[in-house]
Amino acid sequence: MHRDLLLYAELVSGSAGEAADAIPDAAKLVPLMVGRFMETDRAFQKQRRSKKLKGETGSTNITRYLS
Repeated sequence: MHRDLLLYAELVSGSAGEAADAIPDAAKLVPLMVGRFMETDRAFQKQRRSKKLKGETGSTNITRYLS
């Protein structure tokens, strides 16, 4: 999985064939990928909205953690 993540980082950055230090840190991609997944997961968003409507105050805004 780690090798695939490194390859993904290389391909996404458009730096295929460049020196390894020119490729963005793959570890920085993981929270962004998980955050994007959670933002687009319809079942999660539906349950999240349902909890907010019930008056629970815990914030789960993923973008807050990524900045």
